[in-house]
Amino acid sequence: MGYYLKAPMPEAQVAKMQNLAQTLREDPVKGKHTDEMLQVSSGTIGIILEHLFIEPLNRVNAGAVSRKAAAMGIKTGLSMFTKIARKSFAGFSSDQLLGFADWLEDGIGTD
Repeated sequence: MGYYLKAPMPEAQVAKMQNLAQTLREDPVKGKHTDEMLQVSSGTIGIILEHLFIEPLNRVNAGAVSRKAAAMGIKTGLSMFTKIARKSFAGFSSDQLLGFADWLEDGIGTD
């Protein structure tokens, strides 16, 4: 059995994930959905990273410098992800696009 990281996800982001998964299943064309894939995955990853790094700092009342450093790290990480993922997503085959749709749906759960 595998373990999963759990993070709260706004309903609007879940809707974007579900819509993209459906779009990819209906029209898995290489290079066609790159921008939407990038936007949805970056948004999702950003939310998860904030939950992992910013929320704990807020809970322990960490100083502003610590929160700003964490936010800067998240921003830098997302920027690097965007540069790498754009090229990768653009080259995804139909099967890989369907796998990405599976990944999106697998990541959505409720308590």
